[in-house]
Amino acid sequence: MKRLRDYPFGLLAVAATLLLVLAYPVLSQQQPEGAVLALTQAVSAEPLLGGTISYQISVGNNGSDPVTDKGYNLTISDTLPAGLTFLSASIQPTFTSNQPDGSTRLLWDNISDLEVTEELVIEVTAGIDDALTLADSFTNSVSARLNTAPDNSGLWLEESSDLATGLQTIDIEVQAHQSTANEQATGAGEYDGDAAWPYAYTVTVRNNDIGNTDDVAAVITLPPGIAYMGSPLLDGSP
Repeated sequence: MKRLRDYPFGLLAVAATLLLVLAYPVLSQQQPEGAVLALTQAVSAEPLLGGTISYQISVGNNGSDPVTDKGYNLTISDTLPAGLTFLSASIQPTFTSNQPDGSTRLLWDNISDLEVTEELVIEVTAGIDDALTLADSFTNSVSARLNTAPDNSGLWLEESSDLATGLQTIDIEVQAHQSTANEQATGAGEYDGDAAWPYAYTVTVRNNDIGNTDDVAAVITLPPGIAYMGSPLLDGSP
């Protein structure tokens, strides 16, 4: 028969085993979070009545570990609203289908894997129906999903984005031209010009594709330190 003093070591081993079992979930919570899906969209050109509109769709992986946080089998869906006609995309969709409500669904199926910090950008261009007016607002809906395993056995990460846009009759854009002949080899920018060195700006005013716009006034505000020299050059039909 075993004596009572023979048991403490066995009891200690059982207690240690229970402690390890209870501690295991705590350790598993400290594992890397994995891939992090990020989705944004923007209008890359001001939409005019009867013209075109371009949507820029950006999907990125914001994970932190270069190995364990890779994302797989990226799939993107873009639903163009009724009143827009799909014209082109920087990456050709896998499928394009017209929906009963007049919208158009674009699908890019399993088009890429995303490394950590990698981003995929797609630009979609659509024509604007002449029936849409300044009073109309239309919404482009985009969704994306990414799996944490190459065989889709992991978690699906999903994000969506809705962007409402309206139309305008005219658009104005401004571009500042390089003022010196050369740029620095380091890529830091152009060389500083001397005092009174001339700067040139191009201001473009575009009308819509449907009708005339009357009483248009372009107001240009020069920044501090820039003096207007006069004699603007006009091109087109102002």
